[in-house]
Amino acid sequence: MHRFVFSTDDIPEAQRFTVWRETVSQEMFGTAPERRREDAIGSFNGRIEALIGGPVAYAHYRMTPYRVRRGRRDIARVSQADFVMIYRNLSEGLRMNYGGMEFVAQPRDLFVADPTVPLEAVPRTEFNEEVMLLPRAMLEPHLPVSGLRRVLNNVNGDGGVAGLAKSFFDGFVQRMDTLDERELVAVTDTFCRLLALACGGAAGEHDEALRSARLDELKRHIDLNLADPKLTPEKAARALKISERQLHLLFEPTGTSFSRHVLRRRLEECRASLVANPARPVTDIAFAWGFNSMATFYRSFQAAFGMAPGDLREAERAAGSPLIGFAKPFAAE
Repeated sequence: MHRFVFSTDDIPEAQRFTVWRETVSQEMFGTAPERRREDAIGSFNGRIEALIGGPVAYAHYRMTPYRVRRGRRDIARVSQADFVMIYRNLSEGLRMNYGGMEFVAQPRDLFVADPTVPLEAVPRTEFNEEVMLLPRAMLEPHLPVSGLRRVLNNVNGDGGVAGLAKSFFDGFVQRMDTLDERELVAVTDTFCRLLALACGGAAGEHDEALRSARLDELKRHIDLNLADPKLTPEKAARALKISERQLHLLFEPTGTSFSRHVLRRRLEECRASLVANPARPVTDIAFAWGFNSMATFYRSFQAAFGMAPGDLREAERAAGSPLIGFAKPFAAE
């Protein structure tokens, strides 16, 4: 996975827009930016963070407002015909023209677009956007007959398949740089199938993609609520609007259970806190991560890592650097 970061902060103000236009807009995205008269007041600022690996590329960019155009000449000069663009607006409204269709993109709207279609975009305030390029060959076979060219597919809403697609997008972006190339291909395939469902594809072909996305959403809910000692299957299922049976079925193919996964994640966070905060009391850490019994915590910690919390801290101090990996494979009940 390759990471790319570029900012105009260290460029003289008079040259910032020119450098951004030539380095980022024209070469990376194949767009023709224009600063309107109202945009030219004050200095220009831009920053982009990109991740490129395996079959997928992702970029998050923020910059001072200007008009972006991608016409036929730009499309021919920087061809992205082999890709599909997943685009999410994070700014306060963005006026767009996509192949002659005009609309306003609202905050957190997610779109599936064909990068060979001309477009124009003008933000109300700043540009704050996320773009992901996926291989066309991985997504298009799963799309409805209309495909991409006839319409800009807006993945609407926070519930149902659209909500799952948005949630999966968040998780994918957060974990991209932790995946090897084989895993990237598998996760990209799942995301493509989920997007196809959100765009009107047939559900029967993509059951595994739905299950994977729902499991990812469930795991992220668990991570956000680990500190709650009352985190139960019933409470999690209610929050995700699924039945308890559905919740347990999501974990079934993974070889673990909801309770074991919650315990493992709590122990991992406790272990990280013990090493990062050597002066913080063990009891404080255990209770902060949702344990309500110190006997259970000590027994589970010993089973998982092969040593008591205090011994782990002593080993870390003796080594002079954080311990990497588990002392032995996780075996907590």
